[in-house]
Amino acid sequence: MSLLDRYKIPATLLIVPEYHGTCRADRDPNFVQAIQRRVANGDEVALHGYSHVDTGPDSWLPTMLIKRRLYTAREGEFSNLSEARALDLIHRGLAILNRMDLSPTGFIAPAWLLSKGALRAAHRSSLTYTCTRDRLMILKNRDAFIGANNKYNKEMTLHAPSLVYSTRSAWRRTLSLCWNNARLVRLQHSPRIRLALHPNDALHSTVMAHWQQIIETLLTMRHPCLETDWLKSLNRKDALDAH
Repeated sequence: MSLLDRYKIPATLLIVPEYHGTCRADRDPNFVQAIQRRVANGDEVALHGYSHVDTGPDSWLPTMLIKRRLYTAREGEFSNLSEARALDLIHRGLAILNRMDLSPTGFIAPAWLLSKGALRAAHRSSLTYTCTRDRLMILKNRDAFIGANNKYNKEMTLHAPSLVYSTRSAWRRTLSLCWNNARLVRLQHSPRIRLALHPNDALHSTVMAHWQQIIETLLTMRHPCLETDWLKSLNRKDALDAH
């Protein structure tokens, strides 16, 4: 967080209520106080799944195998859940965050992987928005946004691509540096760019140095803001799904 504080960048803190089933966020007073201090100083929080572990039914579809086992190491908790199961986890997660005196407005699924049922569940929740790697989606009544073919209403999404690193292995870290350099060039005219930082990024000096370089580059031409800031100023024109 010191990197963000240095450049006065507000952050959306993704809270996992019971990470890998080993600890409850609301039962760690030091963690609760640390998050509350961050929120008091201008950050916001979002619900980030419940346990961050993919326990959904197995699928042997090649695309699902790639997403759930290669793209992420069985961390895509909401990648293959039913609507009922997803809604139960969202409600349980919100209850824990509420006990921490936190009021999240966003839901970000681990690895940005949302099944059709999970997306419907998110629309039924009290939350305001969710997102994929490249899209920010407003959440409201599901019937108004999701048709029979499960495609999003284009007026309810924002093109908001992310820069993110994968640090599980040396080759992933090296590839991430190249990928983000190329992606930043492609996105230089995009009206919005999101930065997705993970705790493990801080374990690798090359990654953190690259993050700092990207942040300094973006700050020369852009103004940092929270995702909810986009929503507060949203109007029909800039909500259109345009690239």
